[in-house]
Amino acid sequence: MIKSLPSRKRVVTFIIENAVSVFLVGFVIFMVFTKRSFSTWDNIVNIINESSIYGIAACAMTVVVISGEFDLSASSIFGWSTVLFTICCNTIGVLGAFIVTLLCGALFGAFNGFLVAKVKMPAFVVTLGTMIAIRGLAYVVTKAQPINTNNPTLKAISQIHIGDISIIPMVYLAVIILFVWFLRYTKFGRDIYATGGNYEVARLSGINVVFSKFIVFTMLGAAAALAAIMYGVRIKAGVGPLWARPLPPLYYRDNYWGY
Repeated sequence: MIKSLPSRKRVVTFIIENAVSVFLVGFVIFMVFTKRSFSTWDNIVNIINESSIYGIAACAMTVVVISGEFDLSASSIFGWSTVLFTICCNTIGVLGAFIVTLLCGALFGAFNGFLVAKVKMPAFVVTLGTMIAIRGLAYVVTKAQPINTNNPTLKAISQIHIGDISIIPMVYLAVIILFVWFLRYTKFGRDIYATGGNYEVARLSGINVVFSKFIVFTMLGAAAALAAIMYGVRIKAGVGPLWARPLPPLYYRDNYWGY
């Protein structure tokens, strides 16, 4: 049908169907021609390193949206996890901090998933409540102050590079591959599409829709925690309540090992 349309209408249709990508490309082109520093290699590397952190959580958020839900608490889980990871690095080491932080993030996600999938509470209400609660937890623990770590193992990890690219984009790439495989080539991934497409039809066809929704929230909690760990690798600090007191630029300069 699209082939029979005049070329102008086909262009309009393409733009509408790919509005986000078109806007992004247009923005990049605009910045390249208006800001000379934008297209420098150092800035490109910085954008890759920074966006990879949030891209990790975005992969799991995509799965939640596909399932027909959303999660407002992911940002608070991220903030709290940076605090927890830093504290654990100072007490039980990097490996223990990695495990504890991932489990804590998954636990918060599982709590959201239980209330949404099993108790049938609206995702907006559940995740808004946990967002405020987790944010408050981070505020109480940190007293609105960043928590530093000088763990030598974490410093060594932060200095792993391929060219100028740090370990964080490598982790992000691995997460993308994992989620693409999960959604396209596993039965459970197809069940998530079915659950988000029509919940009642999916249930009647034998799909465990309650478990599907529970798992996607758990995955998002774990992914937000993993993103927070990568953030901790980048700045060597826990900065959960970012809304309370912005960190000064000199703080980042003094704590970015290897950047």
